[in-house]
Amino acid sequence: MFTALAVALITIVVVVASVVAARNDVRGASPPPATTVVPAPSSATADRIAFTTSSGTGVLRITDHAWDSDGYSVSEPGSLLTVVIELTCESGNVGYGPDSFSAFDQRGDLVDAETLADSPTGLEVGTLSAGQRVRGTVAFDILRGGVTLLMSDEGSRTVTALRVPD
Repeated sequence: MFTALAVALITIVVVVASVVAARNDVRGASPPPATTVVPAPSSATADRIAFTTSSGTGVLRITDHAWDSDGYSVSEPGSLLTVVIELTCESGNVGYGPDSFSAFDQRGDLVDAETLADSPTGLEVGTLSAGQRVRGTVAFDILRGGVTLLMSDEGSRTVTALRVPD
């Protein structure tokens, strides 16, 4: 009888300790890793934001945007977003290209930039030095609505984000 009571008491202690430990694990658990977006500095405006990469600093600016039919989903007008961006290098070197950009749609889905074949305004691939500037167009096959443009560095690390006006 004494042995059964001791086993029951030990079982209760183990169960209570396990529940307390599990609750503490849940409370102290780290959120899943996410893309780090640099917060906008106080110098940011609605159409531009400063950024820093491992090799330089600069400013990303949206100069224009448009929603058009993408030619594939004619039942969804406004599913192709074209964004005219301007990059300015303020110090060091800043690499760029269409693959430097992606976008989050209103549902939080990440969309890569589309290739703008034969477009005279498509953003080329290159590197800017301090004082240089480039302008070009990037496009996204994305649902119309709240879109956030993301810019990544050569190492595919997000360095800044800018809301695209709807």
